[in-house]
Amino acid sequence: MEREKERMAIREIEALEEQFSLPRLSGSEKQIAWARDIRASRLKKTEEKSVKGYGCFHSFFSAEEQKDAFLRILTCAREHVTARWWIDNRFTEDYDRFTWSAVAPLADISRRKHRAVLRKAHNEKEARRAIEREKAHQPEAGYEGKMILRVYKYHFLDREWHTLEEKEITEKDVGALLQGDIEIPVCGYACIYVSGKSRIVLSNAGAFHLEEL
Repeated sequence: MEREKERMAIREIEALEEQFSLPRLSGSEKQIAWARDIRASRLKKTEEKSVKGYGCFHSFFSAEEQKDAFLRILTCAREHVTARWWIDNRFTEDYDRFTWSAVAPLADISRRKHRAVLRKAHNEKEARRAIEREKAHQPEAGYEGKMILRVYKYHFLDREWHTLEEKEITEKDVGALLQGDIEIPVCGYACIYVSGKSRIVLSNAGAFHLEEL
């Protein structure tokens, strides 16, 4: 019975080695047998984690990125062809360092992409809030014939909008502003007023002509 169990384990290891295209290991016969078991067991569990998004497979990874991350681990695993390496790195903390290191480049790219998505959503939310505020803005007296640029920032402590800058501009300036020649504060926006009326909202999500909205 023991022999049958051993043969089944060997067959499973061989199947995984073929599935993952793993190279032969070097070392003594006893070391190789032990290392093959460690390698197959570790990689099988890693593949299961990649499907479920556990461990080094970040929650912000897409399904395709999870597959790519596992392939990166396999590529690195194939580079370790000595039984000694697998034996020395058989403990969870050592193997986890190996897997995290393998997926680190992809994780950095995905993290930046994930943050960009969140930043885009935040900017769009702030733009909508600014547009609604300016739509409700009543025309101001005393600005007839003038074009004014104001930069606003929302202060969360007092829950109010503060004017950071106000200046008179020309039509030539508007073109530059629409091209992004202005620094918009985080949680803020700018607005171009014509004769005291809100005309264009400039935000980190883009420029919005209120007459078209």
